[in-house]
Amino acid sequence: MNAVTTIPRALVFALVALVLSLNSCSPAEEAPSGKTTSYFIKLKPAHPAFEYRELIKRVAGWAAERDPVGSELIILKQGKPIFRGNWGELDRERQVAWSKNTICRLRSLSNPILTTALLLLQDKGKLALNDPIAEYLPEFGVARWGALTIAELCGLTATLPTADNKDLLARSSDLCGYIELLSKGKPHRQAVNQRYSESNFNALACLITRVSGMPVEKFLEERIFKPLGMKDSRSSFGSSDSWRRRLASTYTVSGGGLGYRRIVDGSAEPAIPYFHASRGIYSTVEDYARFMQFWMGAAPSGKPALLSRKLLKLGHQTPRGVPFREGAYTNVWKVYGAEPLDGKTPAPFGYFGGDESVALASPEKGLVFIYFTQSRGGDSARAFENLVTELFR
Repeated sequence: MNAVTTIPRALVFALVALVLSLNSCSPAEEAPSGKTTSYFIKLKPAHPAFEYRELIKRVAGWAAERDPVGSELIILKQGKPIFRGNWGELDRERQVAWSKNTICRLRSLSNPILTTALLLLQDKGKLALNDPIAEYLPEFGVARWGALTIAELCGLTATLPTADNKDLLARSSDLCGYIELLSKGKPHRQAVNQRYSESNFNALACLITRVSGMPVEKFLEERIFKPLGMKDSRSSFGSSDSWRRRLASTYTVSGGGLGYRRIVDGSAEPAIPYFHASRGIYSTVEDYARFMQFWMGAAPSGKPALLSRKLLKLGHQTPRGVPFREGAYTNVWKVYGAEPLDGKTPAPFGYFGGDESVALASPEKGLVFIYFTQSRGGDSARAFENLVTELFR
């Protein structure tokens, strides 16, 4: 009887990656729509993304090991894409490849879009961040909430009860009804220290509806997505088959080292029948890059700026009483580096999404890095976040 040979795990992954990359495009070129990028990246010195080759190799290497199930990367320099890559599958069970501009659930990456909407309303004189939220949401006018302000919710110096309450979600017919139920709880204030709570952003979305006089979904579409050319972004589940075919399914790490299992079928209707704002926006890496470029201070070509310079600066500032430091939340973003010495250029900023997607930018260096996956519990997005943060130093 022949002896059984044990093949090292790394070799197995390499062989799989080799087979899958045979039909891929040249590693130095962008993959055509519907095709995956090569798992073997070798950029020539003349390539505009050559100095980021190690980062790109790491991303391709994670994809080759099927961690995550599928992913996409875009790098911009001075507003122009210098590298794009997409790997793996948007739905493993149906064997659908992750193609260019696969649509993803943004989850927490939705929050900067919501807070941008608030600043648009401030720019029009409809509200101010220092206003008490009870002025617009009378549910919060009772004594236990004190003079809770919009700024406290944006800057996470006060947090509402957790939004992950399935009973409250089930008992609510719409987002503002859900917020009314949450208002019966108590706030948590922490002054200098900040604590993330998606409930804050759901309340702010309800506030946008009340102040603008239109559903927050329509406000985002008319005032942010259309002006910035974010044609694939939306805050409602798409009804067309073509849109649903582009939406990635969501996976999570299985116990016992068994890889990933699907927990959300991309083609299925959402479990919550209304816009769950803090996790409810859908977008692509390309659209989110347009949004990041706007916050770098770049207006869409031939169009007026959405926000005044004063309010763009306000979006990059930490709330009152919170020291400006790496890891702090500003009124819109999270800080990913030191403030430049000139005092005018914003510090590196970005955000992290719960389905392991991350968007990071350095205005000083003119760089944007966006990495989308839909594979919860993996290590690649946090590793990517750390690697890019080091590039910003």
